[in-house]
Amino acid sequence: MSKGAILVVDDESEIREGLELLLTSEGYGVSSAETGESGLGKLGEQPFDLLLLDVSLPDRNGLELLREVRRRDPDLPVVLITAYGSIDMARAAFKGGALDYSTEARAEAAFEFPEHYRQE
Repeated sequence: MSKGAILVVDDESEIREGLELLLTSEGYGVSSAETGESGLGKLGEQPFDLLLLDVSLPDRNGLELLREVRRRDPDLPVVLITAYGSIDMARAAFKGGALDYSTEARAEAAFEFPEHYRQE
């Protein structure tokens, strides 16, 4: 039985596949998408407990996608991940409704135990 369902949206296959492998090994059900549109499609197919969303996607800006996700599901916990973090980007992420913000270099360590993102 899965601990929960997590959607990883990241265009970098190494990050996406690494997170998928890590989270699956921890007992989570994981789906992944490499574009924003593909991620939105998956969000429409099934409920998720957590969304890990890259800020920079080939088809959409992650912050714009975050706003769309918030309109569709205001209660879904979203963690933005990025290769290059900045204070301004973190501020925009939180203002847009992200639960957390992390650089990709820290992502695997930060999400070793993602159950703390679940809403009871």
